Amino acid sequence: MIKTCYNCIHFCATLCDAADPGYRIHNWCKCRNALIDAYAMADRFEYKDLYCDDLETGDAVCYLFEPKDKPAFPDEWFLKNRQKNLESRIDEAEFQNE
Repeated sequence: MIKTCYNCIHFCATLCDAADPGYRIHNWCKCRNALIDAYAMADRFEYKDLYCDDLETGDAVCYLFEPKDKPAFPDEWFLKNRQKNLESRIDEAEFQNE
């Protein structure tokens, strides 16, 4: 199991307020009591196409990780998304020629 937010017991994809159904917080870590920056790594690069965030590639890792009983997605799903990002990156030379 890839040790990423989606597979961690502390991760909450969406928090809702019962008193205000329109209020939602996405990508919350209950252990850190903080939002997770889903694009901390992914946004360091330029891409040709749409790209996956750090949660979808498995790059959102944390020293507070504790595994869920059942992974949210199989490892292959994260690896496929990571590979998609790698193939879609614009390298420096390509970026300067545009």
